[in-house]
Amino acid sequence: MKKIYIKIRACATILGALMLSMGLLACGANQDKKNEEVIIDQSIKDALDSSKRPNGVEVKEDEGVYIGGDEEIFRISTICTEEEGAEPLFDTTEPKTMIFTGNSLLNTPQTDRYFKKLVEEKGNPLTVVSELYNGSNIKYHLDWLETDEDWRIPYAKADIILFQEYGGYYDTTYENICEIIDNYCKENVLVYYYTTEFDSKNDLIDKITKDERMHVIDYGTVMEKLNCLVFEGVEGDSSAYEYLHQKNDYHPNMLNGFLASAYIYNQLYKTSFDYTYDMLDDNMKEKIPGETDEDKIMNYNMMLEVINKGVTQK
Repeated sequence: MKKIYIKIRACATILGALMLSMGLLACGANQDKKNEEVIIDQSIKDALDSSKRPNGVEVKEDEGVYIGGDEEIFRISTICTEEEGAEPLFDTTEPKTMIFTGNSLLNTPQTDRYFKKLVEEKGNPLTVVSELYNGSNIKYHLDWLETDEDWRIPYAKADIILFQEYGGYYDTTYENICEIIDNYCKENVLVYYYTTEFDSKNDLIDKITKDERMHVIDYGTVMEKLNCLVFEGVEGDSSAYEYLHQKNDYHPNMLNGFLASAYIYNQLYKTSFDYTYDMLDDNMKEKIPGETDEDKIMNYNMMLEVINKGVTQK
């Protein structure tokens, strides 16, 4: 297990922030216990003691957890990997078709388009079909399937479906998904549910995780971690949230969409996202926060660490 260090904004009190940082070490319910182990040593106790708290400390490997003042904390974490030898849930060498079913939370940041580009650049034989309509929910998609034969065509051909929900519809989402896959899809279709910042660990998530046909891509939890990052070379005290969302809007921006596509790719193909800053096109580089290239590289690498660490999925 590789140890990493991420500088994040304190999201509560100092004690609360430390507890949060320790809580973020959990790698998911299905992760092997040795991967969930929290690293605790004397430095944590020292961090809680203001008289022993180092000012402007530079965290180095194996030094534990430190609090560097009231505004920031440093935490030590572990890379959360899939079980050793984990393989994708589908044959990646065979041509497949994947449908994105959702709304503006995937459509506005162009997550599907970035994902399609990644797949093409990696040479994977996966055809990506987008059924993303702003303002829609999964019940709308079910209604369209029930009333429009043409709407059923791509679902009948799909090998993989990714569902995304939003709004006050979670009480029926699981049932709607079941109706879609039972009535309009191949018998062995591979089903993923993609969480956003608006998904809570409610009955919906419980139902999905208990259904052997369905798998969770928990980008919502990853997004919570991204929102707590402290970027270098940015003006004022702006949080990462502002750099990952549209101005004065809750919708993810295209930088967020790119990161989400990388995380989806990681989860489907059971791999780490290996794009360095130099591999990004100029348009994407402009979207990375920071005044200088050095700032941008540091900030991009921090985000990449979160994406590659992620959370364990069932």
